[in-house]
Amino acid sequence: MQNFSYLGASGGTWRTTPVGAIRSGDWKLLEFFEDGRLELYNLKNDPGEKTSVLRDNGATAEQLHAQLITWRKEVQAPMPTPRKPNDGNPKRGKGKSAPQSENAANDS
Repeated sequence: MQNFSYLGASGGTWRTTPVGAIRSGDWKLLEFFEDGRLELYNLKNDPGEKTSVLRDNGATAEQLHAQLITWRKEVQAPMPTPRKPNDGNPKRGKGKSAPQSENAANDS
């Protein structure tokens, strides 16, 4: 059985590193969207996901990554975009200045 996950930043005041994940049997692959980094864990041997075993299991990582990409295309999963603090989007907590009073010039 395989499970797919998609975690990313959304509205509100907190932010997480956007990541996609796939789990198949004892394996879990994470793809970090900001830098393209992959991490692979054997959950049977390392349930706390403390040590990535990507280097020793490259073929498994490639297979899982290909499946993750295929799944994203099939479901047309929205992908995160780079944050642009000054884009004026009111859903973003930062980058938009607070409204000023009409007498802002005279407030000082």
